[in-house]
Amino acid sequence: MKKINIEGIGTLEFPAEATDEQIAAFVNGTPVDQLKQIAGVQAPSTLGREAGLAVRPIAQAVMTAGGLLPMAVDPLVNFFNLAAGTNVPTMTRATETNLRRMGFPEPRTAQERVVQDISGAGYGTAGVAKVAGQVAPMLPEMGRNVAQFFAQSPQA
Repeated sequence: MKKINIEGIGTLEFPAEATDEQIAAFVNGTPVDQLKQIAGVQAPSTLGREAGLAVRPIAQAVMTAGGLLPMAVDPLVNFFNLAAGTNVPTMTRATETNLRRMGFPEPRTAQERVVQDISGAGYGTAGVAKVAGQVAPMLPEMGRNVAQFFAQSPQA
């Protein structure tokens, strides 16, 4: 393999038998954006992108009631899809689509995906603990015990 580093684009790999003329023709005839995609180089992070990534887990937690709604809704949607032979998106998939349509950036790297997962879990857990603490006094005895358990130990 021949590796060619192009400034501002990245490193492109070509078969060993490719001639310099073939490589030059390919590079000159391919749009820069496509060359960047091939090289795996993406636009540098901006402050707006970083802010969007920071707010995304909060928006996701709000849209899914701290992750509780998909736990109840997704199995029902999957059952409906199986029974009816349809392909209705689950709440989890729909939430991701809606966040993307609202303009929130998607995590690109493994590190960004891990941070998003941890942040989403943290916001969801805090929300569940808060709601459980407020709802507990209004529930009958058994429900109150369950809600108090989640309010006192959100990591469970």
